[in-house]
Amino acid sequence: MRLNSDSLGIAILIIFIGGILTASALGVWQTQGGGGQNRNHGDEGETVSILTLSGVVSVLDSTRFEILTDDGQIIPIEIGNVRYNQSIGFAPLLGERVRVDGFWDANGGFSAVTVTLEASGRVFPFRDASGHPLWAGKGSGNGGQH
Repeated sequence: MRLNSDSLGIAILIIFIGGILTASALGVWQTQGGGGQNRNHGDEGETVSILTLSGVVSVLDSTRFEILTDDGQIIPIEIGNVRYNQSIGFAPLLGERVRVDGFWDANGGFSAVTVTLEASGRVFPFRDASGHPLWAGKGSGNGGQH
């Protein structure tokens, strides 16, 4: 079978687009924790790879909120224990711009290490450098709320 130049060009284009789609899907999978990097918080003394997300608060409840990022993604942000959140005065408003430093957790959410309210610059801490929740104390009994 002999290919003419049009058929060859189309075949190359299909292979090229397929490679881009595969690489793109792999990048999203690794960024969102599928590659095993950033999925769980580290053991005591270890640090986790911290990523930064920015956007506006689009949904808010007592243990989590969602942000709408500049590129249109909706990302769930895990902040944990209600009492702890109240004790540090964390109360962002819907539509408020925030910066979240954290890591992808095993549930597919983004566990906040710190949340910064961009208008005021106020920083709220939620986890230490190893990803351990600050409300859980030094032990591991955190009630399953990471």
